[in-house]
Amino acid sequence: MKKALFILLLAACVETYGEDFLGFGADREEVRDGCNTGVPPPADAPYRNPALDVEARIDDLLPRLTDEEKVHLLHATGGLTMGHIPRIGLAVFRTLDAGAGPRAENRPGVTYFPAPIAYAASFDKSLVREIGRVMGEETRGVYPAALGGNGSARMLLGPGVNIARTPVCARNFEYFGEDPRLSGEIAAAWIAGLQSVKVAPCMKHYCFNEQEYSRLVIDVDCPERAVREIYTRPWEIAARKVDPWAYMNSYNRFRGEWTSHSAYLNDILAKECGASGAFVPDWGGVHGMARAINGGTTIESATREDPARDRAELKLLAEGAIDRARFDDAVRRALRLYFRVGAFDTDRPGERELQARCEASFRSEDHKAVARRAAEEGFVLVKNDALLPSAARTVAVVGPYAAARHAMSEEDTRLAMYGGAAAVKAAREITPLEGFRMVFGENRVVTGEDAVAVAAKADLVVYCGGIDHTFDSEAGGGARVEPNDRRDIFLEAEGGRVQEDEIRAVARVNPNLVVALNGGAPVSVEEWHEAARAIIVVWYGGEFGGEVLARMVKGEVNPSGRLPYTYGKTLHDWPSMRFGRRSYPGEWAFDGKGTWSRKDHPSLYYHDGIWVGYRGFDRFGTAVRYPFGHGLSYTAWEVGAPVVEKNGSVYSISCEVKNAGRIAGRHAVLLWASKPSRPDAEMPKKELVAFEDATLAPGEAATVKFRIGFEELKYWSEAEGLWRMPEGEVVFAAE
Repeated sequence: MKKALFILLLAACVETYGEDFLGFGADREEVRDGCNTGVPPPADAPYRNPALDVEARIDDLLPRLTDEEKVHLLHATGGLTMGHIPRIGLAVFRTLDAGAGPRAENRPGVTYFPAPIAYAASFDKSLVREIGRVMGEETRGVYPAALGGNGSARMLLGPGVNIARTPVCARNFEYFGEDPRLSGEIAAAWIAGLQSVKVAPCMKHYCFNEQEYSRLVIDVDCPERAVREIYTRPWEIAARKVDPWAYMNSYNRFRGEWTSHSAYLNDILAKECGASGAFVPDWGGVHGMARAINGGTTIESATREDPARDRAELKLLAEGAIDRARFDDAVRRALRLYFRVGAFDTDRPGERELQARCEASFRSEDHKAVARRAAEEGFVLVKNDALLPSAARTVAVVGPYAAARHAMSEEDTRLAMYGGAAAVKAAREITPLEGFRMVFGENRVVTGEDAVAVAAKADLVVYCGGIDHTFDSEAGGGARVEPNDRRDIFLEAEGGRVQEDEIRAVARVNPNLVVALNGGAPVSVEEWHEAARAIIVVWYGGEFGGEVLARMVKGEVNPSGRLPYTYGKTLHDWPSMRFGRRSYPGEWAFDGKGTWSRKDHPSLYYHDGIWVGYRGFDRFGTAVRYPFGHGLSYTAWEVGAPVVEKNGSVYSISCEVKNAGRIAGRHAVLLWASKPSRPDAEMPKKELVAFEDATLAPGEAATVKFRIGFEELKYWSEAEGLWRMPEGEVVFAAE
């Protein structure tokens, strides 16, 4: 039923926004004349020199542009293409959706990474930077320069950094968890890798797209402190660390105004943080270009070349309806993006060499190794009752996802069921069943449709359960329905507890039970937690997920992942779910006759304020099943108390981490700060302020160092409307 509804919603979106909504039609070759009037500038014009600073190139080019060309720069040239002004040497280039890799559905399959939530679970910034680099190379390589047509791809529409405010959000698997520090740091690392090969990110969805319910029309409001400390914070962290080349505005309204029109939101980044990137609203997310430009929008997406539209906008500029300073800033930001991705330099030797290197590295062993490592470090062992690692002679691999694939492929190109915009066409995907046969041996692995009967015949049972992209998937534009957010946090089963019942039944015939949890968000384990001796969260494991799971069960991979969000016990344990419908999923106004009005938009208020995730569980004293940051290992780790030195407002902190066990492993050290509350601001019991990881041999120790200052410790004073450093003693703890 849900699949049919989703397909109908996608069809409605295509009808409304065109075939390029969510990327359909992205691979069509289009013939364009482009904005190509007048005499080309000289070949030796300074802006043509890639050795010059980007700002100097922009300064040289701006006076050479016609007014029509300036307006042209502020619109996409096709559903998923930008650029294209041949007179000045601006090539057309592609943008691609992103998630577990670049999505190019009509091209060869790409290297398939685990879902982005697994990157956060690794707590490993160096790994995530490598993931970004590899995805950038695959982005450029999947459309070879020799292909011609719409040019190579130079932008990925990600990363997604919305906060996991509620566990039922259908796109939590695309994001980086419940904590803004973790989300911002992981995003910054991914973006740094991407930009190192001249591929632009489009960091999304800015801002307040923490649910899929009514995401096209919902009007969000939020206490100001939460705006600053929680919801815009990941973007601010990334802006200050790596200055992302582009940001994607979300569809929703904020305080009555579309986010793409909100100078308040956009200026937090552009003016307060000095962000130099382009602001590119989500596809169809502009509601009048004059208001959008005045609010800080740079480039309208999902448009085609339209000289009549451009002339109409020039008229609005001349009449003052479009602010001249905002217009000039938008043109400069657009040019900056185009220069940064090399769209002016496609015929230059350096750019040709980079493109050739990316094409040669496509699906290379290096790329595959990074995808495998992402699974190895991202999987989280949350329970182990002396069962793992296992040398079992026979292993039963059962459950609904034992042989399931979660990506598109040459054989299965359905898009709607495989993650929406984050869907990936994978070159390969090793299922758990295939992985266990590879690792344990064909003759030692048993399976079958009757999980209980099969389990009774084996020494060890691995039950592959959880949820899939029927539930974890972008909403297909359902403006006034709730098509994708989950109804609850039980394992996937509409109208029953099929998996819960089966897990308990399996445990009754074989207590040596490992449950591998698929999916991208917290699920309830309460009904079967005691039945399983071990539980591994495997997210969507990517190309090597099944193999890594088997190697982890056998002990060839030592688990090191940590949970990027809290596992509560019931749905209403989450603070966002405690305040009624207006807090989630939003409510419609009454029409005066006692019925809901569907003519306007629903409103949503973030009543939970800053008390999101572990902050809220701590404040309300709510017991949890697994806390944020929880993760087990096959070795023993000892983390010493932090040694703190203070110089003014800056803290230099070090702590020793030791592998006190018998096997090598990696440990992510989390640094927490407890700040003194103020009369105008209650502080969380603790906040994550930094994290670093160490890989150590048995008995080996290392010192992990942190430098913590204003940016990590500041809080927003609503009374004063500015950031403040906490007064009094800050207490640090490490784990």
